[in-house]
Amino acid sequence: MILKVSEDVHLIEAEAFTNMKSLRLLQINDVHLKGSYEHLSKKLRWLCWHKCHLKCLPHNFHLENLVVLDMQYSNVEQVWEKNKILNKLKVLNLSNSKRLTKSLDFCQVPKLEILVLEGCTSLVEIHESIGCLKNLVLLNLKGCKSLMNLPSSISNLESLKTLNLSDCLKVDKLPDQVGSMMALTELLADGIAIKQLPSSFGLLKNLEVASLSGRKEQSSKSWLSLLSSLMSPKSLNPVCFLPPFVSGLRSLTALHLSGRNLSEDGFPVDFGNLSSLQFLDLSRNNFRNLPDCIGCLPKLYNLHLQECTNLQSISGVFTSVGLLDTSDCTSMERLNFVEP
Repeated sequence: MILKVSEDVHLIEAEAFTNMKSLRLLQINDVHLKGSYEHLSKKLRWLCWHKCHLKCLPHNFHLENLVVLDMQYSNVEQVWEKNKILNKLKVLNLSNSKRLTKSLDFCQVPKLEILVLEGCTSLVEIHESIGCLKNLVLLNLKGCKSLMNLPSSISNLESLKTLNLSDCLKVDKLPDQVGSMMALTELLADGIAIKQLPSSFGLLKNLEVASLSGRKEQSSKSWLSLLSSLMSPKSLNPVCFLPPFVSGLRSLTALHLSGRNLSEDGFPVDFGNLSSLQFLDLSRNNFRNLPDCIGCLPKLYNLHLQECTNLQSISGVFTSVGLLDTSDCTSMERLNFVEP
């Protein structure tokens, strides 16, 4: 049995569900339920309750057979009370729940496959137990602007294919053992505050897309901050964003590194061995000359260098590049492509 309540209805007595014992799918977006929640079917498999007004799902709400819980734009501060085990839950979507401050203990949802917390702007921590989710394939934390850091146990997510950390503005590092996430195919981390990738990053042999661009507004400094940076002493050993070896990224087809303060000296010695790389975005970086290793990439087709304002020349052997974007490279003096 499926029940979808019209969005024109905003208040329902829970007793109205008393005779709906076979109810499997329930959609009650922006609805207030009044009364005892124990009247809802114990066989409920899918609950879609956008804009839920509750701070927490009550203990007498039968959720033990739930497979999908979709509570986007809700008022929940925590999902449910302690000691509630949902062995069948596979999908949990709490995106844009602005009042959610901490995640649940993930030992309560051991079969979870999809976790979406995008836009949960008050979320400050992810429970260490997330490493127990052996079936998790998608973790979306995009726009969790108050999230401080990731627990080290995230490296234990052996089935995870997509990790989205974009615009998690306070996250300043990835777990040291991120390279052990062998199923990972997509890492989206634009705008995070990370200064250096861990060395194990180069071991992600199944990674296909890595988007690690910096925030664009960081490149537009005020005259005061610019003056301060010029007067500050320069480090003799500047931090390199990329790890020293990356040739283990044998499946990587797209790499976004715009706005990461890169120079020609900060590239791994084996960067030219990325045999599958087709798309490379190096815009808004600090090159004077393009690193020689770029010309060694055998399948590179799209190369983006926009707003590399210090870039003076590009030379080398480019066997496959079909699109080269050097717009706003205001110091460009010479293009010198050598035929192989």
